[in-house]
Amino acid sequence: IGSLSFHDFYTYDHSINVSMYNILLYRLMRPDAYEADIVNAGMCGFLHDIGKIKIPNRILNKVGKLTDEEFKQIQLHTIYGKDYLSKDGVKAPPGAKLDLIREVVFQHHENYDGTGYPNKLRGEEIHFLARMTAVADFFDAITTKRSYSEALTIEEALDLMGRSRGKK
Repeated sequence: IGSLSFHDFYTYDHSINVSMYNILLYRLMRPDAYEADIVNAGMCGFLHDIGKIKIPNRILNKVGKLTDEEFKQIQLHTIYGKDYLSKDGVKAPPGAKLDLIREVVFQHHENYDGTGYPNKLRGEEIHFLARMTAVADFFDAITTKRSYSEALTIEEALDLMGRSRGKK
């Protein structure tokens, strides 16, 4: 993850935020959770975009609309992330389940209505932590100033997320 901070600091900072949101959400939804489950939720958020290390900065930080080809390259980050976490020698911290984290990294852009990527999974086919990570990812992305968009207020973000219910 340290390499990601040098490749694209926004994605690194975003990953820390998504990790914190995941921990908060998990604790709210499952107040009696084991510490290991909370660690897994945090690690899923922390590593969800690790595959972006293979996406060129000119695409990650593009100011205008992405071309179809550029968007296809962005979509590959879920596969790159899963592949990276499948390499020999990659270890999770104590209490974390690497297989689970790998699956969440792979699925975090699947949409509840089946319109996401990479496999167009829907509903309960998507792991609970991947769905939760998608919510945290969406919230942080729309409440943070980016090269191509202004940050929404919390109220605006929650309104937008409410309108995405059933899809995201």
